[in-house]
Parts: sequence; C-alpha cells; structure tokens
Amino acid sequence: MKHQKVSWWLAGFVAIALLCSGALWMWMRPSPIVIPPRQYPPNNAYDAYKALAAKMQNDLGRDQRFRKIERVLYDQHSRDKVSQADKAYYIQKMQPYLKEYRQYLDQPSVAVYEYDFNWLFPEMADFRQLARAEALLIREALERNQPREAVERITAQLRFAEQIRNEGIVIHHLLGSATIAIVLSPLREHFENLNDPTALQRVVDMARRYERERVTLDEVMTAEYYFGLSFYRDLRRGKVKMSDLVGDPHTLEEWFLYTGLGTTLMLSATLREYEQLWEAKRVELQKPPWVRKDPAIRPKMPLNQGMNISLESLSKAEALEMATMRLLGCAAAIKLYKQRTGRYPNTLSDLNLGDLAIDPFTGKPFIYRHDPKKGFQLYSVGVNRVDDGGRITNHESNGGDINPALPPPSQRPKAPGALSAPVWIR
Repeated sequence: MKHQKVSWWLAGFVAIALLCSGALWMWMRPSPIVIPPRQYPPNNAYDAYKALAAKMQNDLGRDQRFRKIERVLYDQHSRDKVSQADKAYYIQKMQPYLKEYRQYLDQPSVAVYEYDFNWLFPEMADFRQLARAEALLIREALERNQPREAVERITAQLRFAEQIRNEGIVIHHLLGSATIAIVLSPLREHFENLNDPTALQRVVDMARRYERERVTLDEVMTAEYYFGLSFYRDLRRGKVKMSDLVGDPHTLEEWFLYTGLGTTLMLSATLREYEQLWEAKRVELQKPPWVRKDPAIRPKMPLNQGMNISLESLSKAEALEMATMRLLGCAAAIKLYKQRTGRYPNTLSDLNLGDLAIDPFTGKPFIYRHDPKKGFQLYSVGVNRVDDGGRITNHESNGGDINPALPPPSQRPKAPGALSAPVWIR
C-alpha cells in the first residue's frame, strides 16, 4: 500500500513537473520574428546616389587641399577667411557631383539598406557634403541678387532629401532634416531682401510640394521597428554576440546576457516588451505632432532600454522642420500679397494657404501681426510652445520662437537661452 501511494505521489509529481515544464517552455519559446524583405523600384535613384557618394570618397578623400578648405569653409566662425581662389577650387571640385545628382531627381527612390543591425551607411557623409556645397552656391546666388537660381537649387535639394529618406530608418530621416536645414539657412538669412515675385512664388510652390511629398515620421518608424527587430533575429541566430555589445555586466540580467546563459529566456521576455513598446508608439504616431508624447510605458529589459528611441524628441524635430518650411511659404505669400495689393493681409486666412498656415507645435495658425512702419511678424512658438513675441535664441531647438527670416549668426544671441529683439520682416 505504501509503495502504491509513493507511486501515485511520484506520478503526480512527474505530471505536475511536466505541466510546469511545458508551461515554462511555452512562456520561454521565442515568438516568430517576421521581417519582410526590402524591395526596390527599377532605376532606383538611391543606387545612383550611393555610386556617386563612393566616387566622391575616392576622388576627394585623397585631396588634402580640398579637405582643408572644406574644414574651414563649413565653420561659420571662419568661413569668411577662405580666399576666393580656395573657394573657386572647392566649387570646381564639387561641380561634377552637383550636376550629376540632379539627373536622378525625377526617378523613384527608396533608401537602400538591409534589416541588419550591422549595416553601414558610408554614403551619409557625402550626401551631407552635397547639401553643404549647394548651400554655398545658394548663398552666393543670393548675394549676387540671383534669387531664382538660389530657389531652384533649394528645390533640387528638397527633392533629394525626400528621396534619400523614403522608406528609410531614423538615420535617413535625420539626414533629410539636416539637408533641408542646411540649404534653407542662406535663404532665411537673406529673406528680408527677397522681393523678386517669381522667386517668391517659387518659394510658395516649394513649400506646397514639401507638404505633399514629405516623408512622415510614422513611415520612418515603421522601417525603424523592423530594423530593431532584426537585431533580435540576429541575436537568436548567433550572428550577434552579446559579449561584443555589452560592457562589463553590473546586474544579474546583464551577466546572463553577457555570458549567453540567459539569452533564450530573456530574449522571449524582451521581444514581448519590444512589441508592447512599439504598439504604444504606433498609437502616439496616429496623433498630430503637437500632442504626441513618449508612451507612458517604459522599457524594463536592458536590451530594450538601449534601443529605445524618444518619440517625443523625434516629433519635435519633425515639427521644427515642418514649421520652418511652412513659415517660408507663408512669408513669401505675404510679400506677394503686399506687392499685388499695396497692403499686408489682415489675417493668414486671406492667403488661402491651408495647412501651410498652421503651426505644427500648436495646431493653430502661426502668430501673425503687421504694422505699416515695421512690416510684419510671422512666427511659430517653437519647441517650448511659449510665445516669446517673435524673439529667437542662438539655436531654435533650445527655445525661443521660429521665424522665417534669420539675422546672420554674428547678430544672434550668444548666451544659451538669451532672446533677441523681436524679428520683423518688410
């Protein structure tokens, strides 16, 4: 009888152990990682741009004179020290590439990369160099009173920026934003003197086209989700070793990851949390930029903490880019209205600009006022969403208002957070 009881107890224990093991296995079992293959259109412009970037690296990377001029030319504190001969040499070297990239502006373009966390992007620096060279020529055209040439060059670069970030990840998106900011900077510094009606109309058209064609943040984050997911796929396959990524472990979780003993267990939990985080981000991405925030859910797993991207910061950067483009379109339309009627519009609604008149930081119309003697004020309240009366700081991402026109760097506030006098435009 005793043996029978022991057998029953043993059988029960084994059954419970098997059930627990099965439940644990089900809980630990990694969910399938499904990543769609990258697809590219025929005659993909991005392929041509990558080849152009490789040619630039090969031809210009060994030119010591070119590199020296470049370093000085793009330091705003020393660019005026570059001699005309050196500037001419720089432009001569860049002209073939500036001419070539324009051949592909009307082709379809999808950013070329694979969902592979080890993927490199050597073309990025050369894409930025194209924008800087165009900005130099834009500034020179404006100084020669050739605004139509300047606007044409800006329009080409705006198209290029959208091409290189189409279906790209965050790094492509930020490069596109940097490209746009670089080529708009000389236009904003010379906007006070921009009065050519054809050039002004082209600025309005340029802003409208930007609104139609810009790559939105939610598109970018879809690709970023899969790019992050590829890291966990490669970790599961052993293509990525945690010992290559994690420094000296400081917690038990980090030790398990570092040694590889807990990879399977922690990967399952990490993937579940990763999906929860991204689902929360998708909900926020459906909201307009002025109400988006980082999701309330915060990553607890070490890998997700390291890979987490601030949605709120990216949304502010996107809104800054949008505000700048919209403000330029609105300001150009105001100048055209004044030229046609002899007076400033009473309100922005008189211009029938639609979303171009909306501040992406508030969802309300840009602040606009006019004065027969001073001209007009037009601005966004900026990243801090505080109306500073049209005053700017030394850097728009640090606060202050965003204006379509900017004084040259030497006339902007130097101290962080300091505000300028109110900016008026004639």
